[in-house]
Amino acid sequence: MGDVRVDPDGIRIHGRMVEDRVVTLLDAAKKKLGEDGVANLEGGDFSITLAGAAMGYPIAAQFGFEDVSALKKEADDMAKKLGATALNWHRAEQSNTAK
Repeated sequence: MGDVRVDPDGIRIHGRMVEDRVVTLLDAAKKKLGEDGVANLEGGDFSITLAGAAMGYPIAAQFGFEDVSALKKEADDMAKKLGATALNWHRAEQSNTAK
């Protein structure tokens, strides 16, 4: 078997980076989608020439909001799991070197 090397601090830092960068950006996107004049536009806000947009925009805005919410949850979970992985590797290394 080969010699496996793991950097628990690197894993922990990566989890923090996911939290600080990805989750933060997804939060900002979710907030932007929920702002006045974005998510709350209605069919009457479009002219008659944009009937397709009047019907499709609210659906697309809701889909975008739900999609960003799902991605944020997934990124949050990933960051937490990376933190747990780093802690487990650290504990395993401590147990192996203590013997």
